[in-house]
Amino acid sequence: MVRAAQRLDEGAPRSEALANELAAARRELEEAVQRTHTAEAALEELQKSLQQEQTRGVQLANDLAAARGEIDNRIAQSRKADDAAAQQRDAAAGEIAELQQSLQHERQRNTVLVRQANAAQAAAESAEEQRRETQSRAAALASELAGRPRRSEAAAADQSEAAEREIAELRQSLQDARQKNAELVAEAKAAQVAAANAERQRHALEEAHAYAASLAQELTEARRKAETWNERLREASDEASQQKEATNRELVELRQTLQRERIEARERALASAWSLASVRLLMEQTSLGPISPRPQPMDATAAEPLPSANQIEAEARLIPRAKALLDQGNIGAARIVLELAAEKDVAQASFMLAETYDPAVLSAWGTYGTRGEEAKARELYAKAQRGGIREAKERLDALHR
Repeated sequence: MVRAAQRLDEGAPRSEALANELAAARRELEEAVQRTHTAEAALEELQKSLQQEQTRGVQLANDLAAARGEIDNRIAQSRKADDAAAQQRDAAAGEIAELQQSLQHERQRNTVLVRQANAAQAAAESAEEQRRETQSRAAALASELAGRPRRSEAAAADQSEAAEREIAELRQSLQDARQKNAELVAEAKAAQVAAANAERQRHALEEAHAYAASLAQELTEARRKAETWNERLREASDEASQQKEATNRELVELRQTLQRERIEARERALASAWSLASVRLLMEQTSLGPISPRPQPMDATAAEPLPSANQIEAEARLIPRAKALLDQGNIGAARIVLELAAEKDVAQASFMLAETYDPAVLSAWGTYGTRGEEAKARELYAKAQRGGIREAKERLDALHR
């Protein structure tokens, strides 16, 4: 009995150590369960982010379709303008040909009229000269009749009648010449009017040429704008496709990471459960089995936490990815990546994750549709401060103000 009591007294510290290990195993199991819940929440947020990306893709597709419709409308308008310009050019060319032909006819008619006017002027001058000769002849006949008073009355009457007939003929010729001259003057005036009309038609022809050139320039400008819109449309389509592919790749990688984290959490939970079972078995055996020696305390320097391989890997792999997602404005996907890194006790990840929940930082980034949580931000800033991030204290003070 005394020996059994001594064994119980000696086994008490070991039982206490085993109880502590059991409590630690339970805490680790609870942390594994918590991590599993966190991973599930992250997966849910990832699904929401994927749905948002799909909605954004649909919106981009609608915008692309609208842009294509606008481009088609502009191309149709450009074609209509091209057809109208071609018709106007054809009409202008026909009108120009008609005006040129009319101008040629008017020039020929003006040439004929000028010739006729010159001929009429010569005829008028000839008639005037004939009139003067007739007058001189009549004066000569009158003087001759006055110098021959002895001639018979009959001869004098005949000569007088002949002179009168000749004078009448000359007057008629003069009148005809004057009438013809008036006609030629009227034709010359008509030719001047026709020349003025031809000049106006020439101006109209020049205006038609200028209008046709303006239409051709407008058509070229419309075609250039259509090409510019087509180029922008192609660039927008390529950019949307690239962004969609990048988002899909990022989502696939995040799903794979979440799957690995779930597997690791399950393995840790199973290991903790196995350790718990082992502890229970040891506790049952302590009452009968030999007492193992008490473990020696560890050196203080050896107890200091050092960065693990998982932390180094997370900082090297997840932090750059999270920064890239933040640069793209994808806050939801960046939170998932940063939560994975923060679970591995990466202080920089905790600080960056706190920024995604800080309302002041979100406002400075100009994000829309992402809601901040001050309590979550304070908790993460405090964790980052404990991890050695000095700037986290300033952010905490700013949130408390």
